[in-house]
Amino acid sequence: MLRGNAMTTTTPSSKEQLADRVGLCIDKNDIPLALATCQKLTREFPDYAYGWYLASFLLKKQGRYAEALTAIDRALLHAWSDKYQLHKARCLFEADDIAAAAAAVVPLRDSSFSDARSHNELGALLHLLKDYPNALKHYAKAIARGGS
Repeated sequence: MLRGNAMTTTTPSSKEQLADRVGLCIDKNDIPLALATCQKLTREFPDYAYGWYLASFLLKKQGRYAEALTAIDRALLHAWSDKYQLHKARCLFEADDIAAAAAAVVPLRDSSFSDARSHNELGALLHLLKDYPNALKHYAKAIARGGS
């Protein structure tokens, strides 16, 4: 990641450098600058799925669910991943589209994430969707990976 004054002294040229800059802005809670940088990232690298995921994350944080869903769909178009699909399901749930959120988690029920946090997040969402058996299954996976 870029550190210190690197944000003001260098212009990122690769998609990874731009994504790092977005991450720095998020760490500093500068969501407007993070979103502006992310827009540059997705404009310059439109096939970069992680850039679209970051855009969706930021738009969701601002409560702009329709735009967040459009961005995460672009990410999923370029690279399907359980993490992106979980994010989409959370966007749908927070946008109050419960039926679509429930449908979006179906392919995730048997997922095995490498980290406890993702299992916790999926377990929480499944619990909110009243899918208690699968919620418990993911909570157990989170605990097995050292989470709580």
